[in-house]
Amino acid sequence: MGALPLLGDESEDLRDALAVLSLAVSPEQGRGLSQNKIRSSLARHGRQRNLEVKAAEIQAQLRAPQLELNAPKVVSAYADEVSFLVRTLLQVRQDLCRHREVVVVEARR
Repeated sequence: MGALPLLGDESEDLRDALAVLSLAVSPEQGRGLSQNKIRSSLARHGRQRNLEVKAAEIQAQLRAPQLELNAPKVVSAYADEVSFLVRTLLQVRQDLCRHREVVVVEARR
């Protein structure tokens, strides 16, 4: 089933997904994440509440049985693509926050 059942509120889900994907872009990497690493990444990416519970839920989902692709080159290519997309989304999110700050400052003038 994977980590998709954890999706609820879209903005929180995106933030949390990027927090986890910034640490692990392949299923094997995801299975190896400790709750501490997940919790730290969630906090670093802006989650303030329910860190322990959310980290435990995410870790359980990452370690749950899933369909495996037995093609290392395909998994590696997929992981590279996910890594690129995560970096791009994080940069866009950072840029949007900076632009929002500029708009707020300009609106106060």
